[in-house]
Amino acid sequence: MNPFQGPVINKVNGSLGRTAANTDRVIGFIAGGVATTELAINTPVRILSLPQANSLLLNESYDANNDVLVYDHLKEAFRLNPNAEIILMITAIPTTKAEMLAWFAVNGIIETYLTKQVAKDVKTIFTAFNIDAGDLGTAVGIADEVLASIPVAQNLVNRQFTANRYIDDIVLDGVYVESVDDLEDLRALDKPNIQVLIASDAYVNLNYAKQAAIGAAMGMLGVRQINENLGSVEVINPPALFKGKENYPLSDGIRFADAFIVGKDITTASLPAATLGAINDKGYIFAAQFAGYDGFYFSGDPTCADITSDYAYGNNNSVWNKAARLVRAALIPKVRSVLKKDPATGFLRPTTASSLEQTAQTALNTGLIAPDLCSDAKVAINAEQTPNDTTPLEVQVQVVKDGILHTMEVNISLNNSISI
Repeated sequence: MNPFQGPVINKVNGSLGRTAANTDRVIGFIAGGVATTELAINTPVRILSLPQANSLLLNESYDANNDVLVYDHLKEAFRLNPNAEIILMITAIPTTKAEMLAWFAVNGIIETYLTKQVAKDVKTIFTAFNIDAGDLGTAVGIADEVLASIPVAQNLVNRQFTANRYIDDIVLDGVYVESVDDLEDLRALDKPNIQVLIASDAYVNLNYAKQAAIGAAMGMLGVRQINENLGSVEVINPPALFKGKENYPLSDGIRFADAFIVGKDITTASLPAATLGAINDKGYIFAAQFAGYDGFYFSGDPTCADITSDYAYGNNNSVWNKAARLVRAALIPKVRSVLKKDPATGFLRPTTASSLEQTAQTALNTGLIAPDLCSDAKVAINAEQTPNDTTPLEVQVQVVKDGILHTMEVNISLNNSISI
C-alpha cells in the first residue's frame, strides 16, 4: 500500500436515478401513399416532429394531391402528443382485399418493416390504408377488407410473439362503415391484439369520409402511460399546457368539434344511447362526448376479444408485454449459468432460487412498480426443481394490474340531516 495514497476516491454512477429512454409508446405507423423525392416507398423513418415530416415533403399538399391521409395523421398525433416518436413507413395503397391482407401476411409489408433496426422499439402499430372507397368490396357492417384483415393481423402478432417480440396491439383503420346497426361483433373473434377504430372528426369525415382518425388515436395513445385507458378523461402526464387540468379531450376548438362514425354522415351525438352502447359492446373504438360535459373522447381501447378475457383491452396487453420484456431481459444473462444444488435433496439451493427471483424482481421493481405502472408485481421460484437441458426452470410472475374505472353509480338524496 502506498503510505502517501491518501483517501481513495471512487467515481460512482447511477445515483442520479437516470434511466434509459422510455420506449413504451414508440408508435408504428404504416400508411398507404406515394413516394416523395425525399422518402421512398417501404422505407421506415423515425418522425419526431412536424418540421421533420415537412423535410420529407409530407405536408397538406401531399395529402390533397394524392387523396390520402398521411400528413394529417402525423399532424394530429403531434397535436395531442408533442413528444411523439413515430416510425413511419409509406407503402403502396392497396386496391384489393388481397393487397390489404398482404400487409399482414408472412413476410408481408409489416413483418418486413419490423425487421428494420429503426423499428426495433415499436410497440403498437397503426394502419392507414387510404384505400379508395370505390375499391372496397361489399359490406354489411364494416368493410369486408377490414374484417378479413383481423385474423391475418393477429397471426402476425402471434408470429412475433413466437420470436420473442411482443407487439401490444395493431390498430386497424376502420375504413368504412356500411351500417351502424349491422356492425359485426368484434368481441366474438378471439383476436386479443387487434383493435378497430371507426372514429372520425368533422375534417376527416367531410374530406376523407372513408378514413378513421388514426392520427388522433396515435397521439392519444402516445401521451398515456401503458396502464391508462385510451378513453380516459384525464391523463396522468399530460403535455405542459394541460398540467393541472381535469381533462384532456380530443377537441381543441378546431379538430373534433364533432365526432362521426367512419363513412357515415351522422354524428355520434345523433345516435341513441342504446346504439352507442351496442357499438361499444361489439368492441369498436369510436369518439363521443358526455352529456353536459365539453369535449370529445375515445370510447376506450377494446380489443377483438371477449369481454371476459384478461386481454379484452389494449392497456392490459401493454402491461403484460412490459412485464414480459422486463423479465426476459433480466433472465437472459442467467441462461446456461451454473445452478448450485442442495446436496441433501438434489433440488436447487434455496439461495440459488432466491437469487434468480431477485434478479427478475429487481427488473419489475424498476420497470413497472417504481414508475407506478401497476399495483404490484411478484416473482416466485420454487427451489424444489431440477432443471436441465430438457426440463426448464419454472418461474412464476404475477402482476397486479391497475383497475380501470369504466362507470359509476351515484346515489343522491334530499335529507333532513347528514347520515353518511
